Amino acid sequence: MLTQYLLQGKPQDGQIETTPADICRHCGMTPGSTTYKRIHESLERLVGVRYRTFNAWSTGTRKGVRQWQSNTFGIIDSMTAVGVTEQEASPLGRFTAETVLRLRLSTEIIQSIMAGNIRAIDFEFYSKLRKPLTRMLYRTLEEIRHEQPQTFEIPLSVWAIHLGMLDIDEKSSDQPNLSEGIQPTVPLRADKIRRALDPAHEELLSHGYLADVQYEGSGKNQHIHYQFGTPGVAVDLEVAALLTQRGMSLPIAERYVKTLSREAIEETVARFDVRLATGYMPKNPGGLLNDMLEHPEKYVSLVAEKPEKRPAKSKVVEEPLPEPQAPLETITVLLRLKLGRSPSPMALDAVKQLTPSGIDAMLSALKNPRDKALELAAAIIGFPL
Repeated sequence: MLTQYLLQGKPQDGQIETTPADICRHCGMTPGSTTYKRIHESLERLVGVRYRTFNAWSTGTRKGVRQWQSNTFGIIDSMTAVGVTEQEASPLGRFTAETVLRLRLSTEIIQSIMAGNIRAIDFEFYSKLRKPLTRMLYRTLEEIRHEQPQTFEIPLSVWAIHLGMLDIDEKSSDQPNLSEGIQPTVPLRADKIRRALDPAHEELLSHGYLADVQYEGSGKNQHIHYQFGTPGVAVDLEVAALLTQRGMSLPIAERYVKTLSREAIEETVARFDVRLATGYMPKNPGGLLNDMLEHPEKYVSLVAEKPEKRPAKSKVVEEPLPEPQAPLETITVLLRLKLGRSPSPMALDAVKQLTPSGIDAMLSALKNPRDKALELAAAIIGFPL
C-alpha cells in the first residue's frame, strides 16, 4: 500500500487505487485465486485493527521544538472493492486480479510519510524471497542495518519476542488475563526458535544479504550474531513515480532509478513535459520517456526548466491538444495524463465499448480543465476512473 501511495504521487487525502494483481506484483507474491483471497482477508483485518503509541509520535513545530503524542490509529481508514460479475452464476464479491480496490490511509500514516519516516527496501531482492518468515526477517534486519551496518547481536529470546515466536504461558493459566481474551505469552523454546529461523537464515545467506550467522551460548541464554553482506540498492519510489505517472512500467522505472541520478531523471521528465506541452501526443508515452532517457542527445532542442521550477503536471495537460488519429488510444492517453496514473481496468473496458458519439463526447470532455474533464469522463462511461 505504501508503495502504491508513493507511486501515485502521495495524494493528500490518502486515497489510493490498486488491484490484487498490482499488490502481487509489488510484493512479489504469486498471483492466483488463493492469493487474492488472502489479500482480501488481510486488507479486511487491516481496516479493523487499531494501534496505540504512547509518547512516541513526534512532530516538529515552527520554533523547532519536537512535540510528542500518544495516538490510537489504524493503517487503513476505509476500503471499497469494486468488481464486475459477467455471469449470473458467478458469486458476487469475489476478489479477482482486476477487482478495483480504493483504500484510504489514515491521517497518522500520511503525516508520518510526509515527515519522511519511511524506509525504502530493495523490491527486486525482496521479490526473490520465498518464505514469509524470511521476508519478515529481512524487513526487520533492514531497520537494524540502518543503524548498525556491519554486525548485530541480540538475545535469542528477545529476538523471538520481536518476531512473534510466542506460545501461551501455561504456568499463568490460573492468573487473570492481561485483558479480555488476551493471555500471557512466553517465547518458544530455544530449539524451536532455531528450527524456525534456520531456513530463513539459509535463504538470506544464499542471496548474500547475510555474510554469516552464529549462535553463542546455550539454552535460553543463547545470543544470535549477524554479519551483514553486500547491501542491495533500494529504489527511491518518489523518483520512480516521476516515470510511472508518465506511462512507464514500474520495473523499467526502477532500473533507471538504480542507474541514473535523480537530477538526470528530473531533467528528462521536464523535457518530456515540455514535449507534451507543444501538443505532441505519443502513442506510447512510456516508450517515448524510455527513449529520452536512453538517448538524451536526440532531445537537446527541448529546453527543460529546472525541476523545481517546471510547470506542474496539471498545467501541462491543460494545453490545447490536436484532434486524434486513433481516438480510443488517444482517450486512454488523455485519461492517464489527467489522472496522473492509468485508469482503472473497468474504466478502460468501458472506453472500449463507447459508440462513435460516445467517443466524440469523451474527446470533447477531456478538453476541459482537469477536474471538470474527469467528472464528465466518469459520467460518460458510467464507471469511476
